[in-house]
Amino acid sequence: MGDATGRAESMLGRRLRPWWGQAPSKLLIGGLVRAGLFGLIIYGCWQVRYGSVDLTEIDLADGSLEDHRSTIETAAVWVAAVSAVLALYNLIQVVIGAFDLFVRRNVDGQLLAAQERRTGDFLPGIVQHFWFRSRDRSGMNRSVRRRRRYEVVIATSRGPKSWTVKLQDFSKVRSRHGARVRLRVSPLLGYVSRIAVLEAPTPAEHTGFDQYAHRR
Repeated sequence: MGDATGRAESMLGRRLRPWWGQAPSKLLIGGLVRAGLFGLIIYGCWQVRYGSVDLTEIDLADGSLEDHRSTIETAAVWVAAVSAVLALYNLIQVVIGAFDLFVRRNVDGQLLAAQERRTGDFLPGIVQHFWFRSRDRSGMNRSVRRRRRYEVVIATSRGPKSWTVKLQDFSKVRSRHGARVRLRVSPLLGYVSRIAVLEAPTPAEHTGFDQYAHRR
């Protein structure tokens, strides 16, 4: 199972984990905001379900909302249940983001590749050509919406591993294939806060690793 996952990650160019590579602060703040919104929805449904909201004052063509209280209360229960699940999902993001905000580990290894990745770049060239040259429902060319990210592949003690890095860090190492580098990484999200070159590559190493990068 681990080998299969590793091959899939290599093909896709990213780790198959939720929120991988995201900044902990972004995940934390986004999770808090969304969890708060779902909390408000749950509170509103609670008020409807237990009669705190007076439905008799809201008139309809065929009566008042009070006449449909049973249906409304049932709907409120379902909406509250779905909102509770989504709120929990976002609270998990808050916990993970808060943990990774303060914890970091060093990853040392040899830089195998530093490359720009785009959405769907693992697909065959002919598929990319036809799909991303076409237009979506709004009439916009799909290639305009292709997301870009910057990836480094490091030879670690556990084999080649890839991380998404910021543009300024990518610029430091994009032409340093074969160099020994150190990444400052958060443990759960794999967010790279810093990358440093520890040892420049020899000419032979640089050439060899350039060939590796071009094969990917």
